[in-house]
Amino acid sequence: MTIPLFPRLVALGLFVLTSGVLHAASKDSDAVPDYEQASSPPKTILIPYDYLPSGLYDPDVDAQPAQPTGSIPLVPGTQANPLLSAIEKQRDEALKKAQEGKSTLAQQARQIEAMKKLLAEKNAAETEAQEVEARLAKQAQEMADLMALLNPSPKPKSIPQPTPVPPNPASLPQASASASIPRPVVDTLVIPEVARGYEDIYRRFLGGKLIYTDPSSKAKKELPIRALANPLEGTFDLSGCGDTGQYLSIATGYRKCHKVENDCKVEIWLAPRFVVDRDLASTARHLQPIMGIWDAAAAPIGLFWNYNGWSDLGWYDYLVTNSMDELSSEDLHEKYKKTSASSGSLIKPRVYVNSIPPRFQEFSTPHYEMANGGYRGWREHRDSFMFYF
Repeated sequence: MTIPLFPRLVALGLFVLTSGVLHAASKDSDAVPDYEQASSPPKTILIPYDYLPSGLYDPDVDAQPAQPTGSIPLVPGTQANPLLSAIEKQRDEALKKAQEGKSTLAQQARQIEAMKKLLAEKNAAETEAQEVEARLAKQAQEMADLMALLNPSPKPKSIPQPTPVPPNPASLPQASASASIPRPVVDTLVIPEVARGYEDIYRRFLGGKLIYTDPSSKAKKELPIRALANPLEGTFDLSGCGDTGQYLSIATGYRKCHKVENDCKVEIWLAPRFVVDRDLASTARHLQPIMGIWDAAAAPIGLFWNYNGWSDLGWYDYLVTNSMDELSSEDLHEKYKKTSASSGSLIKPRVYVNSIPPRFQEFSTPHYEMANGGYRGWREHRDSFMFYF
């Protein structure tokens, strides 16, 4: 069916008039910022196709999205921009994460400051404890010295003797000028606090000596324990005993630390059991594993051997089964044959006769050569020394 010309012209006029009105409205929206205009979608003008004559609309060619009948889009610039919404959402999430990160950093900073404060307090407390311990030890020694001065060893009471009748000088034999007059020995020995209750052992220990025998001339040299500056923790001067001082260090007490002056030397220690008992919870704790087999009554003095090159105090050989009479009967070589090892043999000659102990190989080549020299020195001079009590 053909539509008359007049209705078509009326519809075309309405179309042109509507386009003009909408174009004027779009000019009024020029106040919208440029970035919004750049980001706005292309303007689309929708005319309900119900009002168009059927001859001006072809559904197959001019298909439009489904729109409510008679609807017209909002004015450009007033629609919500999905890109801006997404960016705002990402911004809010980033701000939230930044705020959470700042909170975590502040909390960690407070924890670090608290830890630093606790560590400083701990170090200060340890330092104060060490100072107090040192002062207590000093005061204890001063107290022991004062007690020794206030309570000297009791002297036997003198028994009154009858007044002797002077003899006739003519009947007395003439004494030679070189005759010696015996005099009583006055005991001025001060017993230290650590030896209280072990006075007899301490007296005999103090009267002991280290005897060196020259391998060539067989001349003997005695080094008294009493001559040491500290008889319970002193080192013998081996400068008059050949070259033994280059390889050996012989001392009273027990090993407490690595001594630089004894590098690559074999160290030999003579330790009373009561000294070890005093320090068993502190500097002598590495000797705790052998306390069960050390009979203080049968063997009040112990002998220890170690190589100074190792930092582990738990490596040593020991002899804690000999009485003081038995220790005085043989040289150090014979005594060493009867030792036991705390953590494997260190320098045992009966095990390593023609080779160096494996632990010497832990060092670099120069140190290995020095250790080898110390070991050879022990083998060469082990028969030259003995203790006598």
